[in-house]
Amino acid sequence: MRSGPRFHFVMRWRFDAPLDQVWLRLTDPRTFPGWWPGFESARVDGTGQVGMLSYFRVRGDFGLRFDLVTRIEEVRHPEYIRLASAGGLAGTRVWRLAHEDGATSVTYVWDVEPTNRLLRLLSRIPPIRRRMVRSHDGVMEAGGRNLARLLESDAGNPELLLTRK
Repeated sequence: MRSGPRFHFVMRWRFDAPLDQVWLRLTDPRTFPGWWPGFESARVDGTGQVGMLSYFRVRGDFGLRFDLVTRIEEVRHPEYIRLASAGGLAGTRVWRLAHEDGATSVTYVWDVEPTNRLLRLLSRIPPIRRRMVRSHDGVMEAGGRNLARLLESDAGNPELLLTRK
């Protein structure tokens, strides 16, 4: 069966927070439903190393819900993580973190294609595809704002750093 067109997303965030603190948040997918719009549930099998699986229930545009599974393929703590995605969307996801001018910059690249039949069909219709891209960008912007608020609250919560592995 032919798949729909691929999507290539690049997102950049910058946080006034230590790199390790940002890394802890981005590598704990169990917390995503609490701060990242669209993530309804998350379950993790593993410990943050190569092979760790994360299972998500995601709500997208048009009220569509689908499952997404990610597997850590490569990790270089605390600057790089590459994941394979499967389920309703298949492809690769890469997070790059860097310390820049007293802040932490994050670059997220997601090369993905829909595997869900309805999403594949919808992604072929130009106005709907543009809406999907805008929706993704909006979710990423909202996630970044929410993460920034969490990182601000983490600064006064040393327990976060003590309880993470």
